[in-house]
Amino acid sequence: MKKINEEALEMILEYINEHQKEKGRSPSYRDIQKKLNLSSLSVVHRYINELKVRGLLEGEEGKSIYIDPRLSHSRPKPVPLVGCVPCGGPILAIENIEGTFALPEEIFGSGELFMLRAEGTSMIGAGVDDGDILVIRKQNFADSGDIVVAIMGEEVTLKRFIPQKDHIILRPENPAFQDILLKEVNIIGVLVRSIHKHK
Repeated sequence: MKKINEEALEMILEYINEHQKEKGRSPSYRDIQKKLNLSSLSVVHRYINELKVRGLLEGEEGKSIYIDPRLSHSRPKPVPLVGCVPCGGPILAIENIEGTFALPEEIFGSGELFMLRAEGTSMIGAGVDDGDILVIRKQNFADSGDIVVAIMGEEVTLKRFIPQKDHIILRPENPAFQDILLKEVNIIGVLVRSIHKHK
């Protein structure tokens, strides 16, 4: 039996996930072969089966590749990536649109969304790693415990929002970092989801 190329296996899985999110359907075997320049459809079939055996991809009757039902009638909406937000100490906030990406409303929700790239490690306890893409719902309010993008003067940061009687706590999710205590804060959005970077 031929050895599995782990890099190719990972690329196929990533392509399937991206295709499903963007188009609301799974790619065909021929789509996968063409996209990844594979030698034959039998190679694609072997790798798809390997993904299923490992539990990384589901199969269902009548379909070769399972698709999350929330994507089957997906309504992609354009969401801009507007730069970085530090998950450490606040830094100067500079909005710089790097690109626009289609995200399915059924998964990421309604409302006006934008994306930021996470920098730093102060929110790792909340599942936000350095380099992750953060999907943010634009709003100027938050409930206690929400993870927010907050601006203080010309500085911006990502922290957990904890309002108190006479002040506001912006709390990191890493014991190596300290709380930020403020009298008031300007919230520009609430974290919807963190998309982990490809490793």
